[in-house]
Amino acid sequence: MRNLIIAVCLVMLVGCADAHKVIPDAKYAQTRLSAEGTAYIALPADGSYGKIDYEGSGAMVAQMIQAALLDYMVQVDIGQRQLLVRHAGYVLRRLEGSLTVDAGD
Repeated sequence: MRNLIIAVCLVMLVGCADAHKVIPDAKYAQTRLSAEGTAYIALPADGSYGKIDYEGSGAMVAQMIQAALLDYMVQVDIGQRQLLVRHAGYVLRRLEGSLTVDAGD
């Protein structure tokens, strides 16, 4: 029985392996974090798989990114609501040097 449980756990672990590949954009290759810098994290949509919605998962991801960045930066803010792709560029342009603007502005 113990071996069966271990086998099932191993199969589940292998099934959860990440198959994504990150291809960095050369435009941002030289971007460096500044200890005095600030950042804005757009609130991602909640995840889903098939008919299962993972409520609050978008906020959880944003909080994990924020926690990681706060080790290197002074201020990291998270958006209050999800941004449409067409609004993201507008918000980024408005945030050059200030993190007080939100998607609703």
